[in-house]
Amino acid sequence: IRLSVTLAAALFVGGRAEEAAELCDRAIAESERLSSPGARASAYWNASVIRAESGDLAAALPLAKRALHLLENPERARDLGRLRTQLGAIMLRTDPPRLADAQEQLRLADTELDWSEANPADRARNDLVNAQALLMRGDTDNAHDRAVAVLEACGDDLPLISVDALTVLGQIAWAAGEREAAQGWYRRAIAMLTGYGAD
Repeated sequence: IRLSVTLAAALFVGGRAEEAAELCDRAIAESERLSSPGARASAYWNASVIRAESGDLAAALPLAKRALHLLENPERARDLGRLRTQLGAIMLRTDPPRLADAQEQLRLADTELDWSEANPADRARNDLVNAQALLMRGDTDNAHDRAVAVLEACGDDLPLISVDALTVLGQIAWAAGEREAAQGWYRRAIAMLTGYGAD
């Protein structure tokens, strides 16, 4: 199951979103025949990520909730924190955004990531989604500070997270009416994606 969802992620990054989604669906079907909550959660979680990144938030949200239900175990604090971060990100993108629910998931994720051996990428993703929530709440100063901190922490080591941080900084600048600054952030994001081969 994990190999299948890893392959699905690779297909998605390579621009083959439909194949990736189909592979995740097969992984979910296979995982349902197993007695391993971890395998099932992994299948649902990855299917949720791919649906969300493809823009299908209506499908992504219940998949993420199902994965969260399967993972709710104190021994899986890191995975819970990572999944709550993903769930918060999806909630921010729904129409209308579920800002209060997202912030609660992010608050819980902060605690779970603190309890666990969260790696820098896990922390950075959580901080970045928190920055997006702050922007949506209208707290542009704190959103900017948090996004800059993510960018400085990730740099070239975690390019895709850095690109997301640059994008959020562009959104913050645009919201403040700073059009040239926004374009500057977006150009940096494009240049980083091009250098990474994922433009």
